Amino acid sequence: MARREHWWNLGEAQAIAVYRAKVISPVLFLWAATGLPFLMFPDMRQPEALSFIIGVWIAVLVAILIRRRRAAIFTSDFFLYRPAFGRLLRVPLKSVKRASLVEPVLSEEYYVPRLRIELLVGPEMTIPIAVSDPEAVVRLLNKGAGRGLTPPPNPPLEPTAEKSGS
Repeated sequence: MARREHWWNLGEAQAIAVYRAKVISPVLFLWAATGLPFLMFPDMRQPEALSFIIGVWIAVLVAILIRRRRAAIFTSDFFLYRPAFGRLLRVPLKSVKRASLVEPVLSEEYYVPRLRIELLVGPEMTIPIAVSDPEAVVRLLNKGAGRGLTPPPNPPLEPTAEKSGS
């Protein structure tokens, strides 16, 4: 079990900020797409149709949850991009010159935000970044460009009342 959790949360151990892909809208759409035909058409209440709907629902839900693994993660020294499948991409914030979102091309079938990262040394990188708030990712990248990010201060600990025995 620990390996699956490691794969799912890779890179989040010392994170300052984590931006993930949205899943609420696809899950609500899945409920509507599978529930409405069941309610509207009486033939859908047969056992064969019900098992088919449950099978489709589970398959699509697994795909949606795997999509949720995708994340943009910030630590004090690194920007990490974790795709749904594949290896973690690590970019040292001290090597970043600036970041921006790439404008969509009109011929694209559907829009996936792309992040352009210009490095101080080397070529620029362009990565698809389908997370909940790509503009916030760009702001944090530009804020930490060339120097890194400072983690927020830890809140002060409240003293706990010790129990005294009588």
